[in-house]
Amino acid sequence: MIYNVELTTYFKNQIKHLAKKYPKSMPEFEDAIGELEKGNLLGIEYDNLSLPNDQSVYKVMVANIDTQRSAKNGFRFIYYIIKNECQIYVLSVYSKSDMENLKQSQIKDLIKKYCE
Repeated sequence: MIYNVELTTYFKNQIKHLAKKYPKSMPEFEDAIGELEKGNLLGIEYDNLSLPNDQSVYKVMVANIDTQRSAKNGFRFIYYIIKNECQIYVLSVYSKSDMENLKQSQIKDLIKKYCE
């Protein structure tokens, strides 16, 4: 199943900042987003977000090639999927060295602001 992948403006602003700091790592994101478009859902699904059954949020680990950090210590990007519409919204991206995790309330706020 092919999915429409939309990059939110929040994600675009974050990735622009990271691309300046970590330019060699950007192809890793392009590859991951390409997999999402093909319907290959990547990452670990968040639970306890109280979303409808056809909706989910996933967190994906991406290696930081620039600093030679593994995916575990590299980047995280968060995406929201509406399965029955074949729609994915890429919500956020951050470096694990800058932020530990996004809170569930932050994820819900991003969905309300950029996906409704």
